[in-house]
Amino acid sequence: MPTQAQTGFWICEFCGDSFSSPDQAKAHEIDCSKRHRSDTYRVAAPYNMPPSETHPYCPHGSPLKMRRFRLMGPGEGHHMDIGDAVACQNLEVFEASHENVADYEAASAAAGESVVMGQVGIRCIHCLPGSAYNTFYPPAIGEMAACIQVAADRHLSICPAAPAQVREPCEQAAAKRRRDHEQRRAPSHDEERQHLALVDHCRFFCGNVGLVDKYPPKSGVFFSRCIFLSVSRHASTNSRTVFTN
Repeated sequence: MPTQAQTGFWICEFCGDSFSSPDQAKAHEIDCSKRHRSDTYRVAAPYNMPPSETHPYCPHGSPLKMRRFRLMGPGEGHHMDIGDAVACQNLEVFEASHENVADYEAASAAAGESVVMGQVGIRCIHCLPGSAYNTFYPPAIGEMAACIQVAADRHLSICPAAPAQVREPCEQAAAKRRRDHEQRRAPSHDEERQHLALVDHCRFFCGNVGLVDKYPPKSGVFFSRCIFLSVSRHASTNSRTVFTN
């Protein structure tokens, strides 16, 4: 089914094209060339699972493997901006271990930033998992898209371990974002649609793998399982709020 964007246009579920009415969008979806692509919003299976560790929010301290999922599989994201698609294909979300927390806090000591075990971060798939300089922690699900673009601008565009076909589109996208910011240029309709495609992908991804916001707001993203959950009355339909003991 097509969905309505904030701009008022109706978006094809399969290719991301926009239409002025829901009837036009529905008629297009019937014959959409990407209708039968099962991987449009498919979430890649977890891979290279690290050893089990004890999760702090898991009742009775039962063992739990620290989870990691690639944000997007190779060849996906045809409905998105190429820079955003390449970034998603080369970033993974992961559940922070004791080592991840220690590495990040050591690298971010000057800024006074901190994370906790089990918090979800985003990092490059080409670097060693222990590197804190390729790691970014979104404060909330609603800021996942912005965090992905920050990771692409600050890391993927210059990552020595990433191949050139990954660095170059990320570098071009980063340069364009800098120019737009300096010139205070408003995004075009197509650019808004492509950004909404990234935001929608993040929400679909978070829902599929079970990511939720922690309470109070903007205090991190966590996996919903093995966390003491309570859904806020004020939470949106696209995300839930976590209340921890």
